[in-house]
Amino acid sequence: RSWPAASQIPPPPLRYRYHRSEYLGSAHGLGGVLFALLAWPGPHLSPGGSVQASVDWLISVGAANGDGNVGPTLDEANVSELVHWCHGSPGLVHLYARAHRVWGGSRYLQAVQASADNAVWQRGLLRKGPGICHGVAGSGYAFLLLHRLLLVANSSSSNSRYLHRARQFAQFMLDSDEFRQGARRPDCPYSLFEGWAGTACFYADLASPELAAFPLFDAFD
Repeated sequence: RSWPAASQIPPPPLRYRYHRSEYLGSAHGLGGVLFALLAWPGPHLSPGGSVQASVDWLISVGAANGDGNVGPTLDEANVSELVHWCHGSPGLVHLYARAHRVWGGSRYLQAVQASADNAVWQRGLLRKGPGICHGVAGSGYAFLLLHRLLLVANSSSSNSRYLHRARQFAQFMLDSDEFRQGARRPDCPYSLFEGWAGTACFYADLASPELAAFPLFDAFD
């Protein structure tokens, strides 16, 4: 399928404004709101409804951007720069995984894979520290998510490469001089989302990847 330019895609049926901006990501925006809606069964999850159409809109924008990534706000949806859990693919993949669990089919699984294979793998080694919000561990969780999703789906696709990628991101934080010397110290260096507490969760989940889940944002719950 050929996709129109992201700037030419009509806005989604559901929109969310925060601090005068229509954010799209998982921490402050539409992606997080949709994730919460998908956790609550009801008629709002009927196929073809506004919730599904809004999830599909995010996927369409990511496809139009070429790497699965979505910009931070509605006005900048086609600016594929920030690859963070809070803004971008590392967070939206959890929404797509939950959508796959709710509605099935291949579309949402393919969206997770496209985002992980492109934006996250190519640009997910971040300089903002180790954390899960906008750090390397948040990117690594995208690969643990996909590894587990393929296990649950009994996919014939090789999922060992995604576990390998998660381990590579973990190793980068431990062994890389580039990370040790260039990574920014978070404002809250031991916190769950910015600091080493969330990163510790990531390392713990590497020991049991079949049960891995992003803290407080579990696509399998």
